[in-house]
Amino acid sequence: MTNNRGTITKRNVSWGYSFAYTDDHGHRRWARKSNKKWKQKDAQQAMTEALAKVDAGHALGTAKGTVGDFLREWIITYEKSGIPKASTVANRQNNINYYLIPFLGDLKLAELTPARIQRFYAELLTEGSHKHKGEPLSPKTVTHVAGTLQRALNDAVDLDIIMRNPCEKARPPKVTRPEMQIWDDDQIARFITYCTEINEPLLALYRLALLHGLRRGELLGLRWSDVDLLGHSIAISQSRIMVNNASRIETPKTNAGRRSLAIDAGTINALARLKDAQEVTARLLGVSEFALVSTMPDGEPKNVAGFSKRFRTIAKMAGLPVIRLHDARHTSATKMLSDGIPVQVVSARLGHNKTSVTLDVYAHALPKADRDTANLIGNSIDEAIKRSALTSKND
Repeated sequence: MTNNRGTITKRNVSWGYSFAYTDDHGHRRWARKSNKKWKQKDAQQAMTEALAKVDAGHALGTAKGTVGDFLREWIITYEKSGIPKASTVANRQNNINYYLIPFLGDLKLAELTPARIQRFYAELLTEGSHKHKGEPLSPKTVTHVAGTLQRALNDAVDLDIIMRNPCEKARPPKVTRPEMQIWDDDQIARFITYCTEINEPLLALYRLALLHGLRRGELLGLRWSDVDLLGHSIAISQSRIMVNNASRIETPKTNAGRRSLAIDAGTINALARLKDAQEVTARLLGVSEFALVSTMPDGEPKNVAGFSKRFRTIAKMAGLPVIRLHDARHTSATKMLSDGIPVQVVSARLGHNKTSVTLDVYAHALPKADRDTANLIGNSIDEAIKRSALTSKND
C-alpha cells in the first residue's frame, strides 16, 4: 500500500513502513521500520508518527552513522529540550566526552551490539580512561555512563534511527551502596556542644543536617527568605551545587523535594544568632543583607567542598568518628525511624518521592522501631489490665 508520502508493506509476517525525506543538511534519507507484532494499521500509525517528527524538524538519522556523531547531536537536542537540569546535562556530556566517544565513537550505530556494550563496561572497570590515566572506574561511575548511553539509544529508537536498544541486553555492573556511618544521640550532642564551645558560625546548618536531614545542596541553597524564625519552620525550594567546578542554583528534582519543615527551638535559636551576626557583618560591608544562610565572612556564598570539609574537621577536633556530611542526613533519618516516627512522616521530611525509597535505604533502623512499638503497645495494654483488675477488685 502506498500513500502520497510513504509505503506500508508486509514481508513474511512483519508489517512495516518506509519513506524518504530531506534532512536539515539537504541530505536525502530513508526511514524504514517493521515489527512482527504490528498489523497494517499499526504500521500506518507508526509511519504517521514518524512523518510528524520529520515535519517538526527532527532528523530521524540512520543507523549507518557513527555512535560519536549521533551522541554529539543527541546531547545538543537533549539540552535544548529544557527537560533535564543543567547538572544532568553536564554529567551526561562528560560521560559522552570521556568514555562513550573514546571507546565507542567510531562504531556505526548498527554495529553497537549488546556484546560490544558489555565489553565496553568491562573495559571501563579494568582499564578506566585517558581522563583517569588508566585507573579502573568504580561500578557506580560505569553505571552512570551506562545510563547516559541507555537514554541516548532510547531516543534513537523513538526517532526510528535504530529498531531496538542494544543496552537492554547488556548488564551494567552492580553497585554496592557505601556503608553509611551514623552517630548516636551522645555523639550528636558532643558535636553540637563542641560547635557551641568554639562559636562555630555554621552550627545552625549542621543542626539542620543532623536533626532534620537536609542535603548539602539544600543547606547551601537555603535563603533567609526561606526561614520563618517566628513560625519555627523553613521552606526547601532550591539547592546550590557544583557543576563543572562552578556553583549553580537548581530547583528540586521532584515535587517531594520542594517542602516545608517544622524546625526545633534549638535550631531556630542557632539560626537567629547566625542572622544577627550576618546583619552586623553586612552593615560593616555596607550592604543591606545577605541572601543566603551559608556565607563566608565577606558575605560570599560558602564554598561547597569547604562546607563538607569543615564538618569533618570539627568532628575530628571533637574526638568523634569522622563521617561524611551526607552521613549527617543518614543519622537524622535513622534516628527518626528508630524513635518510632512513622515512615510516611520521615519520607516527607527527607524529601523522598516515595516511602519505598526511605524503606530501602533505612531498613536497618526499622527493627528497633518495631521493638519499641511492640513494647509501647504491650505496656499500654498492661497498664489498662492493671486498671481493670483494680476496678474489679474494688467492685
